[in-house]
Amino acid sequence: MSKKAIGNCFLTGEKNFLVDCHIIPKALTKPTYSGAPLLQTTRGSGHKKRLSSWYDRSLVTRQGEDILSRLDDFAIKKLRKHQLIWSGWTFFRPPIQRITPGLENHGLRIVRLTECERLARFFHSIAWRAGASTLADLAECCVNIEELENLRLSVLGDGDATSKFPVSLTQLSTLGVTHNHSPYREEKPNIGKLFGLQETVSIIRVYFDGLIAHIHLSQLMERNREIQSVFLGMADELIVPTVTYEASFQYENLLAVTYESYFGPISR
Repeated sequence: MSKKAIGNCFLTGEKNFLVDCHIIPKALTKPTYSGAPLLQTTRGSGHKKRLSSWYDRSLVTRQGEDILSRLDDFAIKKLRKHQLIWSGWTFFRPPIQRITPGLENHGLRIVRLTECERLARFFHSIAWRAGASTLADLAECCVNIEELENLRLSVLGDGDATSKFPVSLTQLSTLGVTHNHSPYREEKPNIGKLFGLQETVSIIRVYFDGLIAHIHLSQLMERNREIQSVFLGMADELIVPTVTYEASFQYENLLAVTYESYFGPISR
């Protein structure tokens, strides 16, 4: 980008030269083989080929990007070490526990993680980047001013990240198509409703490299012991539900969006 581009860093407030900021770390959106394009489908616009995932040239200065890069580097190493992302898989796949014989595509993992608060800040940083960006591809990641500011403060180290915006993870247990999927906001049923909490919660859904993260935009569990273990840093061990790629929403959504990108919306 032009060295003449000067502006305010949305993360730190500093005014200086702006630099490229990847919304999702480039290392987590690598193509199947070197030099191959990444697949992106957009409703009504056909396929787009990208050599890199989304980056915004108006979000941060070098100071802000360095903060994000340190979080990215830490999280990538941590997620690969525990084989929570496809790029961390080796000849030996992560162990999956079967929930019940009748649900062959579904399972769970019990993962003992350390430095969970720092890892939570990484996921918050992606939600912040996507929410603060004005890129058209990220228009569905809607956060209000208060949420955006609280996410920003969490990225900078303010407060208890694990409870401020609780993070839950779901892992795809078989390999699938490498593709981009932009973060977006949605409402989902609240598992805490069994314990008298609200029916639904707002989340930012993030996908990369075979891992789905839900960043909850409220302190939804009120420290309920029964559900703490599904949220990052709330218990000594993290429960990570798993689903095969072929049976996942991720796969179904990719098929639907691919169809709609060529033929228009599917009638419901």
